[in-house]
Parts: sequence; C-alpha cells; structure tokens
Amino acid sequence: MRLSTEPAATVLVAITSDNAGLATIDTTVPLNFSRSNYNVEQTVWLTAVENAVDSDQVSSDVILSHNTTSDDPWYKWPVTFLPSTTVRFRIYDDESCTVNCSAGEYFGGRCNDTHVCLPCPAGQWCLGACAPPIACPTGRAGLLAGASSVADCTNCSTGSFASTEGSTTCSPCPAGYECDAPNTVDPVLCGAGTYSRLGATTCTTCPRGFFTTLTGQTSCEAIPAGFAASDPAMEPEPCSPASYSLGQQTNCTSCPAGFACTSRSSVPLACDRGSYGLDNWGFCLNCPKGMQCPSTSAPPETCAPGTAALAGATACEACETGRYADEAGLDFCLLCPRGYSCAANVSAAPVICQNGTFSGLGDATCMPCAAGSTSGLGATECTLSPPGYYVAEAGLPPKRCGTGTIAAAGSTDCTQCPAGTQSAAESTRCVGCTRGFSCGDPTLGPQPCPDGSYSLGGNVTNCTVVPRGYFGMGVSVAPKLCPRGSTSAAGATTCDPCAAGYRCPSPELDAIACGSGSYSLNSSTRCTACPPGSACPTTDAEPIACPPGSYALSRSTDCSACPPGYACASKTEEAQPCPMGSYALGNATACTWCEAGYSCRTRNAAPERCPSATYSVAASTECKTCPLGFMVLQNRTACEICPVGAFLRVFLPSFETTTSAVGVVFFVCLLREGRKNKISEFFLLFS
Repeated sequence: MRLSTEPAATVLVAITSDNAGLATIDTTVPLNFSRSNYNVEQTVWLTAVENAVDSDQVSSDVILSHNTTSDDPWYKWPVTFLPSTTVRFRIYDDESCTVNCSAGEYFGGRCNDTHVCLPCPAGQWCLGACAPPIACPTGRAGLLAGASSVADCTNCSTGSFASTEGSTTCSPCPAGYECDAPNTVDPVLCGAGTYSRLGATTCTTCPRGFFTTLTGQTSCEAIPAGFAASDPAMEPEPCSPASYSLGQQTNCTSCPAGFACTSRSSVPLACDRGSYGLDNWGFCLNCPKGMQCPSTSAPPETCAPGTAALAGATACEACETGRYADEAGLDFCLLCPRGYSCAANVSAAPVICQNGTFSGLGDATCMPCAAGSTSGLGATECTLSPPGYYVAEAGLPPKRCGTGTIAAAGSTDCTQCPAGTQSAAESTRCVGCTRGFSCGDPTLGPQPCPDGSYSLGGNVTNCTVVPRGYFGMGVSVAPKLCPRGSTSAAGATTCDPCAAGYRCPSPELDAIACGSGSYSLNSSTRCTACPPGSACPTTDAEPIACPPGSYALSRSTDCSACPPGYACASKTEEAQPCPMGSYALGNATACTWCEAGYSCRTRNAAPERCPSATYSVAASTECKTCPLGFMVLQNRTACEICPVGAFLRVFLPSFETTTSAVGVVFFVCLLREGRKNKISEFFLLFS
C-alpha cells in the first residue's frame, strides 16, 4: 500500500478484519505515511488461523477494511482506496472432507477451490472415502503408491528387513547382522568370532589367522605379529620370550640356535660375530673375555698362553711386540714393565735391563743411553744434564750456560738467544727484552732506552723514537697521541696547543690557517664558518653580531645595511623587497604600510599626501577620485554619498587671500526645493 500524492500532514491508515477467528493481520498499529515516505510501499500480512475444527464448509470469507486519520483535508475519511476500500479473502478449511474417495485414494486437497482425492502414498494403503492412509506393518514395505489393502504391502525377503511401519522399501540387512528369515523386523546381531557384510542372510566365521571378540562386526581382525590364537572368538595370547609369530598364526615358533628373538613379532635375528646362542634361548650372549667364539651356535673356547681375546672375539690374537701373556684365558696381553725386555718369548716372564741401558713401559727391548746421560740395572730412564746446563760427553759433569745463551735438559751445548731477546735467569729459555730496554746483542744483556724513545718489551733490537703527534710518558710506557687541537714533533715529551686562527685536525699534521669568513680559537680542530647574522673581520676572534636593519649570510666578513625599499626582518637572510603599497627608507627591519589618505608609488620613498578632490585607502599606490554622486571626506580616506534628493556641483572660483591668490575646489551637495537650489553644507578644500 502507498499514497498517490504527497500529503500535507501525516496520514495514518488503520486496517481491521471482520473475523479475527479465521484470519489475523500482522500489526495492530496503523500504517504511517509522511511527506518523506508517502510513495514507499508498505505491506500487511494476513495469516489464517489453524483451529483443527471441521466447519463442514470448504471455505469462508474474511473482509479487511481501511480507515484514515490525517490533518490533511485531502486524506480525511472518507477517502478512496484502489482497487477497493475493502478487500475480500477466502479461507479454505483443510479439515473438511467433502469428497468420497475410492479405495487406494485419500482426501488431500487444501487451500484451493478444488478438493481432489490423491493416490495413497507409497508405504501406506487407503480404504477410500474420507479414511486417512494406513501405514504398512513392520516386515513389509509399500513399494508403490495407490495400495488399497494391507495385502498390497510386499513381504521383505531374507537378507532384508523393515523395522518401522510405513516403510517404502525393505532395507538391506546391515553389516554385522543377519536376516535369515522373510518378513524380518529386527536383524540379529552377529556373535563373537563371526562377521557379516551388508545384506547378509547369515553371519560368517572368521577365517584362519583372524579373530574378533566383539559382536556385530563387519570384518575380522588379523591376529597381530607376536601373538597366536586357535579360537577366532578368543583374544590372541602373546608368544613366550623364546618364540615368535609373524602374524595371522594359530601357534608360535621356537627360536633356533645361533639366533635371537628380541621381538615376538619379527623374524629371528642371527647372532653377531663374536656372540653365540643355543636352542630355545631366544637371545645371544657376547663371547666372554679370554675366550673365542668361531661359531655363533657353539659354546666359547679358552685362549692359550701367548694369546688373548677381548669380549666378543671370534679368535684369540697373538701378543703384539712389547706385550706378553704367561698364562691361559687372558683378555689382553700385558705391557712389558719398565726396566725389562720381552723380545725373547711373549709367553714367558720379562727379562731385566743391564747397566747403561733402559726401557719404558711396553718397550720390547732395552735401549742404550744417549751422550750426557747414564743409568743402572733395571733403569727405566737415563739421567740427563739439568736445564741451563750442558754435557759435551757422557760421564762429564754438567756446565752452566753463559749470558744470552740457553740449554735444555740433556743438551751437549748451549744455544745463543735471537737478537731482540734475552736469556732467563735459569738459562733454560729465551724471553722478551725488558720494558724500557733494547736487546740488540743478547750476550751484552738489556740496554736502557734514551729520553724521547721507549720500549714495551718483547722482541726489541732498538728503542723506538716517540713519533710526531705523540708525547712520551716514559721509556717503558707507550707514547700517547696528543689531544685534538694540538701538535708535537718527533721525540717530544709534551704537546703544543693549536694557535687561534688555525685548525689542527690531526696532531700528526701541521696547523692549517683558517680561510676568509671563518674563525677559530685556541686548540681548535677545525675552522668554524661565520654564522649568518654575524661578521668575522678576522680569523682569530669570535663573530660580531650584526645590528638591527642589517644582515649577513654565512661566511661574511662584514654586515650589509638594508637598502631603501627593502626590509631585513632577519639578520641571517638577504633583504626582502617591500610589497606594493608599503615602503622602507633604509636600515629597516620591517616595511611600513601606506596610510589611508596617502599614496606610495615607490617602495623606497616616503608616502605622498593625496591631492584635493582625491582619496586613498591604506596600502594604496595611487589616489583615486570619487564617483559621480559622492564627495571626498576631509581626511581624504574615503568618499561619502550625497543625501537623497541632492546632487553634487563643483565650483572653481579664484580669490585673493592676505598672502596670495589661490584656487579652491568646492564639493557641495545641494538640496532641490522647487526651482531654487539651497546649499545645505559644503567643504572648502585648499590645494
């Protein structure tokens, strides 16, 4: 519903039903139409009431009426609704049966003028007349529509069932069940040790190597590896530790000799070399130490004297040189002891070393001592000359090494230290030269460094001169770099500060003079550019600030005066020209705007007074004349309109004054009175 024209005021439309027992509308609030939504369609829904009562009538009518309320006379009641002020609806009673249906049909028409008999649905049978459809019983199914008796419901065959009334088909027997008779209502659950597929008539026993302990199964589970079961309805039992099963077995297999059954669920593993296993053991043992195991399925054998075997050996091994075994069943050959020889027979006891010879642990023979050393019976080592001493021939007493030479234990001579080093106090090693000394000739000992040089120790053949840009801290301390802003010469012990007007970027370089427009103070590392707004007439003094009305850019040696026609608001920027209508007479920090009544034709001259009969506003570059019907104010800043009914007349007489003859201009507003003119007011302006 919507309005055809825009209303002048809000229009309320109320809708009522003449029979709320048969049908209701979805709102009790009147529809609201305003000037903004008058042409927007609004919908009302009518709903039939379900009362489950047979009215003995196929249909009944309900009438909806419309009524309006509005301050707009055009929409005050009564008004015309299109297509009608009232709307008629027909409500059909679907509880009434007015047709005598045949067998195999039932009354099913609703919500229309034509009530018909419908075919009886599948899964049901119909007596006819007004009787409702009747569901087929369990164990049967109504396969086709239009059944007229229970005999038309088909019996379910074996392998299918119908557990609910009104079934349209017989369902296949579900997997895990059996349906072994016709007209089955409830399938029978398969027992433990059996299974079935979809549509089965009977349950099947699990095949060999499979089992299930549950009921209602669709398949059997394979007996897992490591287990065995002879009854398919029983849980499989695990194999014993000395047996195994690879799966789907009814019995476990015993573990053979030479093999290990580490897992009940996998094939036996052959014993590794150096191990063995016997029948029904199920495991392998490592061959014991002192024994050999050439076969993995036979007991171990003991090693003979002169041989040995570690655990896990397949054969006993003969003792190596420097070892022996004087008894059977040893796991390793013994090392020949210190001071003895074992070269003659590895299966016999060791022989002691003689004078002048020695042997260490595991040595097969006794060895002679080197020159400068000696030994006694059963010696394990020869006595060497001590460190810092040397022995030229065996039997001679040791001799101490001289300055700058060294000797290790057992030396036959002393060795001179390299240049730049010195010998330690015990003459056993060469060490770095002492700090503050040089060691060019080690046999002379360390020599002290002169002033202006230094040595930090280590390999020093000559003392180092303090380099340029550094200052010495002592002969045993490294020189320090002079601070920035200073310099020094080679061999110096102090630093010289950089002079004003110069820069010293590095202590190792000469001082550099500052350029024009820059400056530096004492001990400077760089020259500073003269900042904007200041002047630097010399390079060795601080900048001088520019006075107001002047300026200076960066690196300026003097300040520039602000010229006429320009303003210098900032001392650090160039002069800026005055805008038109303003002026500056020189050394100005800002431009002055031209006053009203004056003109500023140029920016570098003082303002000029407007001539008589002209005027100007502020910031003007020229004076203007008033338009017709206006007159100039006395201060020449604006024009004033003449009064209503007046007009402007200009008189230009000449007359004598006490000083000289002058010309005057009169601006007069005259008021008309008939044919006469009356001077109401005037201004006399001298030019």
